[in-house]
Amino acid sequence: MKRFRLSNKEVKALSTALPEGLGKYLRSARVVEIYEIVDDRIYIYVADGMPIAARIAHQNSEYVVPTLYFIHKGPSGDVVEQYPKVVVDMGAVKPILNGADVMRPGIRRIEGDLKRDGVVLVLDEAKLRPISVSVSLYDKAEMESMEKGKVLINLHYINDKIWNSCKELTERGPRP
Repeated sequence: MKRFRLSNKEVKALSTALPEGLGKYLRSARVVEIYEIVDDRIYIYVADGMPIAARIAHQNSEYVVPTLYFIHKGPSGDVVEQYPKVVVDMGAVKPILNGADVMRPGIRRIEGDLKRDGVVLVLDEAKLRPISVSVSLYDKAEMESMEKGKVLINLHYINDKIWNSCKELTERGPRP
């Protein structure tokens, strides 16, 4: 993994581009680094040793999303509340955790202001815990009127390359 330390100016610019919860956490960090884990495709932002966000290039777009590792293991607090959510039935969980995109029949409910090309958290129906960070192909009204088809692109899920890199970075601890 390639590692770069961000300047205060870069941290400030990045923190204003993120939702308030992530931005606040980033601004309060003493050291913010970026790790390249896939050549020009995936970067992980690490604040004081905690991997908080990932920048993911997908097709012709780029998304900065909270890491599921931060959501599950870190002091993520209000970060989860700042994103729209889609709750999926338990039959959809295993395919999503294997990298599959989210199909409309597996969705039980949609919460929040879901926009086309917006970041959304995917939660399992049983425990309502985030299992995936995805990008929406439709806005909420369009999605609710659909009965079938792909509706979310799965960008990051538990135990994927980003999750495992976050785990490795955390176990390694903050660097001097």
